[in-house]
Amino acid sequence: MTNKQTQDAATGATAIQAARDVNYSSGLTPEQMIKIISALSSLVDRMAAGAQDTIEERLKIFERDLMKKIAADNTFRAEAFRDPDFQNSVFEAQKAYARNGNEELKQTLIDLISQRSKQTERNRLMLTLNDAINEAASMTEEDLAILSLLFLLQHVMQSKVSNLEALAEHFRKFYDPIIPSLQQNDLAYKYLASHGCLLIGSFVNLKGPFLHLIDKYPGVITSGLTGSEIETLIPSSHLAHGLVMPSRIAPDRWVLEPGDAGDLNGLGVNFGLPANLGGRYTELAIKSRPDQEVFVKVLERFYEKARELFDLFSNPYLSGAQLTALGIALGHANLVQKCQIEADLSIWIK
Repeated sequence: MTNKQTQDAATGATAIQAARDVNYSSGLTPEQMIKIISALSSLVDRMAAGAQDTIEERLKIFERDLMKKIAADNTFRAEAFRDPDFQNSVFEAQKAYARNGNEELKQTLIDLISQRSKQTERNRLMLTLNDAINEAASMTEEDLAILSLLFLLQHVMQSKVSNLEALAEHFRKFYDPIIPSLQQNDLAYKYLASHGCLLIGSFVNLKGPFLHLIDKYPGVITSGLTGSEIETLIPSSHLAHGLVMPSRIAPDRWVLEPGDAGDLNGLGVNFGLPANLGGRYTELAIKSRPDQEVFVKVLERFYEKARELFDLFSNPYLSGAQLTALGIALGHANLVQKCQIEADLSIWIK
């Protein structure tokens, strides 16, 4: 069965009302995009009468929400609807939601379509997004949460994490939304590996979650420096600037706040301190790495789910898993939905 649609390019730009006015300068009007989406909907297999009504309703919901996304996202490339390969991706997403009807799946598929619309060349990112759209319907909420957790641990570093309070806020923003979907389930990792989303096994030599966090925030996750070590960094005449604070983990030691190396370098210049203050502090802070259990007990003062999160970190499969490009795309899409992460997927998939 074929369904041929002839599209006439409109001239100029069309504005539609969303949370703000959005201008389409691609040559395709919203009405033309709806025609294409509706034509693709007509190709979805119909079933018995009862199921057909459900499918029709879901397809209308998908069309409505996809158009909302297009209106709200000024990076969506509407011209992509002229591309047969992109149309096929939209069609596969429609089929997946029509069969399933899961709200979170719908939002994940719509984000993947949005990412796919931006791709104009046949490259790894385009092909990975095509695969992700096809695989999304095979993922449970737990599967997507695991991919998002691995993505956060292995590929995301929050800037401006200056102390334990800021680290706790980072956990609340990005980890809290996925914690309810996570379980200590070894089978989930094997399932994800079978679908090409991650690699597991002894051949993958990776650090555990706690070491990943230390690598990202070495100036914050530290027992601190001795007084003599602090003096090698900051002369006593500069201590009044408030950079030196008692360590929360080891009260007889000291830390610098902000603990972020980049921020410290900038402050060092402002206060007449060495320009590489951040790097020198980080080198010493890493040598005073705290015990994980001691760190968790301290973190609980600032982050109420610290124990729950680190218990999830204890799964050995988490330490021995590495995301593939497909896993990165699905984990990222889930975080866009759950945490409104804004960074473009092209940062991680080239």
